[in-house]
Amino acid sequence: MGQRMVIMHGLQGSGKSTYVARFFPKATVCSADLYPNLHTEAGFQGMVLDDGVPRIKRAHAWCRQQAMEALERGDTLIVVDNTNIQRWEWEPYLRMAESFDVEVEHVDLYDGGGLSDEELAKRCKHGVPVHVIARYRRRYEAPSNS
Repeated sequence: MGQRMVIMHGLQGSGKSTYVARFFPKATVCSADLYPNLHTEAGFQGMVLDDGVPRIKRAHAWCRQQAMEALERGDTLIVVDNTNIQRWEWEPYLRMAESFDVEVEHVDLYDGGGLSDEELAKRCKHGVPVHVIARYRRRYEAPSNS
């Protein structure tokens, strides 16, 4: 069996990480949320500057590096567990997979089955405010498995 990459898509609180844990328990999971000190007891630290660069930007670069290393190791199943709401966000993963001739599947949970921004904010384990989720919803681009 060859390698496969699954790219998750969905607003904050839509259930992406829960889905990954349930359906891909043995996968190599690449997620910006796993970046050290992005989420602390004080909350989300993505706007904190590390050497002049927002931590969230470093987190996504780190996530891409984790995916590349998993491809190079030959990991069988690699899951990218980020919001991936616009094509430019998931395009680097598509290029990586293509360079390794790896099949890509998109799993789109969008809003968790019709949940409101308020419901998504309540479910989100990272404390993302309603107005941020609403902004992401307005910018959402649905993926295609083609």
